Amino acid sequence: MTEAKEEEKLKLRFNQIMHMLYKWPEDKVKTILKEQLEREGWAITQIAMGTEKGKDLETTKDDKVIHIEVKGEPKSPLSYQVERRAFIGQALTSLITHMNEGTANNAFCMAFPDNDYYLRGVRRLVPLYVRNRLRVFTIFVGDGNVIQILLPNSNEVRTLNRFEELFNTD
Repeated sequence: MTEAKEEEKLKLRFNQIMHMLYKWPEDKVKTILKEQLEREGWAITQIAMGTEKGKDLETTKDDKVIHIEVKGEPKSPLSYQVERRAFIGQALTSLITHMNEGTANNAFCMAFPDNDYYLRGVRRLVPLYVRNRLRVFTIFVGDGNVIQILLPNSNEVRTLNRFEELFNTD
């Protein structure tokens, strides 16, 4: 095989791997959450798509507000683990900056693609004590638009049926 053909095969394989790894960009996670929230009657008050600045996703219904900081999969497989670890820290930091708006009628959530790494990462980097004290929910969006949740006071993941459930947990 010639060097040019070998290089072309490597490029093709690299692009295939990149596509597999990057099937969950941040905007895809936001769009799925937005659509589910709207189906449940929530009004989207802010959504920052692409490179827009602002809160990733904020929604209201009656007197309740949900703040969601969303992260997707990193674009580069070369720094995958490092970036995902940083994304967890960035999501929590961003939420904390909005907690001055906090009342019993506000829910604060981090949202990630549903994969084992993000789940293990959140459990390890944001311990149960911290999640519980800050009342931070963690949402995982997966294939088939299934939404799972890690409650602030538990290490167990369960299906989120309706976003109203965020206000009925103790």
